[in-house]
Amino acid sequence: MQRLAILLLLSLVAPAQQPIAIHAGRLLDVRTGAARNSVYILIQDDKIAAVETSPPPAGVRVIDLSKQTVLPGLCDCHAHMLGNPKDWSPGAGLRMSSAQNALWGARNLRAWLERG
Repeated sequence: MQRLAILLLLSLVAPAQQPIAIHAGRLLDVRTGAARNSVYILIQDDKIAAVETSPPPAGVRVIDLSKQTVLPGLCDCHAHMLGNPKDWSPGAGLRMSSAQNALWGARNLRAWLERG
């Protein structure tokens, strides 16, 4: 609980992050399925603030993905839940029982949920 309070306090005191713009060659709107070409995605405080066709103001850092397709909201949902995350050797699964794998899985899921 104390750690959470410290993190909340730091988030209130920490300065706002500098905006970043991503120059997307193609942007797929995941809600409508529409595609837009050569747009700038302005990110402020880890959130999409705007999607514009004009370049961002001077001084804003631009990540050039002008030859790429950008898919906001797409996340990697592939994860290995079971097993010790510090032991990825080929024989790791052979050294653990089903019960041990289940315990590691419960621990791993809790850690991932706590990280958001």
